[in-house]
Amino acid sequence: MTQTANARTGASATAPRHPLAPLTLDETAAACRIALDGTAPGTLLAYCELAEPEKAVVLRWAGEPVPRLARCVLYHPAAKIPFKPKNTSDTATSPTTLVTVSLDDQTVTARVPVPGAQPPVMFGEF
Repeated sequence: MTQTANARTGASATAPRHPLAPLTLDETAAACRIALDGTAPGTLLAYCELAEPEKAVVLRWAGEPVPRLARCVLYHPAAKIPFKPKNTSDTATSPTTLVTVSLDDQTVTARVPVPGAQPPVMFGEF
């Protein structure tokens, strides 16, 4: 018997996944590791999700591989700063950062500071 990725559907382990298929455990672990790599000590991972492709890509999908991206929210409590209006250029010290990770290339494709944003409640805050 051959091993399948999905016992219910019989999909092959090597078959391309649907563009909106949730991240696997391995993909989530890789995205978190890559997103946190090179960050300051004390940086916390608040959230990790599939970065969905554009709707047109999903509608055209015919079984071919589609680039898989993950979006992670990082939070560095020591970097807290007062909220600054959007017209200021000092966003480097924002405590919240959105990181987009390419799961195919195993690299960070975007790192965007989000000034004035608070990530979701985390376990350590209770």
